[in-house]
Amino acid sequence: MTNAGPDLELRLDPIITAPHDAREAVRQLLADAAEDEFWQNALLATSEIVTHSLMHAADEVRLAAWYSASPGWLRVEITGGSGEMPQQAVSSDHPEVGELGLSVLLEVPSAWGIEQTPFGRVVWFEVQAKEAEA
Repeated sequence: MTNAGPDLELRLDPIITAPHDAREAVRQLLADAAEDEFWQNALLATSEIVTHSLMHAADEVRLAAWYSASPGWLRVEITGGSGEMPQQAVSSDHPEVGELGLSVLLEVPSAWGIEQTPFGRVVWFEVQAKEAEA
């Protein structure tokens, strides 16, 4: 977790539009980023982490995001959901609906993890622009 407060905070109820709402909020946060692989990866990972978290949440989840345009870095954290660890789909060729979350987190972000805090479980990911990774 970073020391500065988040650039985006969002409460998401377990409703069907929540992943879309989260994607749109992150899209607005990244307004100055080019629509390239960084931007696409950030939106895809956001959608999947929110979908997975809400599928296993008894209540709302909270999204927090930190963004730095230069060098192109984004961190998204979702607090809430169950205490269960995410499970990967049995077959990556034919995943069940809503079971792509872990597969996406393994392949899209630069880093990801799960932490247990006094406030609940936090699932996070970071995406970096190619130039920042070099």
